Amino acid sequence: MNILTHKRPEFANIFMDDLFRSYSDVRARSIEGIKGFSNYMSMIEGVDNATNNLALSILRRFIEKTDLEFRNSPERIKKYHVKSAHKRTIMTVFGPLTFNKTFYTDKYSKRPYCYVDDFFGFEKYGRFDIHVKSLVLEACSDMSMAAAGRKVSGMIGRRTGTGMKDCNISRQTARTIVRKFNLPYVSTQIKDSTPDTLFIMMDEKFIPLQREPDGKAMVHHKFCRFHSAFRAN
Repeated sequence: MNILTHKRPEFANIFMDDLFRSYSDVRARSIEGIKGFSNYMSMIEGVDNATNNLALSILRRFIEKTDLEFRNSPERIKKYHVKSAHKRTIMTVFGPLTFNKTFYTDKYSKRPYCYVDDFFGFEKYGRFDIHVKSLVLEACSDMSMAAAGRKVSGMIGRRTGTGMKDCNISRQTARTIVRKFNLPYVSTQIKDSTPDTLFIMMDEKFIPLQREPDGKAMVHHKFCRFHSAFRAN
């Protein structure tokens, strides 16, 4: 039994409870005789909240399950002492994600270690996940940093309704993301055979910086991707 089958009733209840609350709100408007586009927007907002809550619940369970499996593994017992467990929150495209993670101490070197951070590539003190940072970097290549921050902020969490947004990425925050952005490490696997054709896609982005004290006007990011075939639509 995997985490999806084990937690299926819990995930279903989270999603259905949110949808039921949304439907109840729409029905209340109908009983009160309220008509117009606000009813549709209320329904959209309810579905938006339900899907976001479901996504955050699944992500949290995946991360905490991964953490627990390592904690109980023979490898961990052999190499690391359990030091403590704390909550951490990072901003994802679905909104703020809060989860528990375990910290360890290496039995031999005495160095601190966190398997969740290592496995998922989370930065130690990072506020945003790599997906949100990538969206900011891409947006900054086409518009000002202030405009890029507003654009990506609008893509995070609750995308509808009049409530407060989950995230507000300022110009300064966008600038910091661009300056410190590093492509994540991607592990490679050796193939048993060599393909007849290897496709190489390369690109580069020049992102202007504003009011740099050292006079540096641009950040230059280079990208390269390899693959052996195109998938037919």
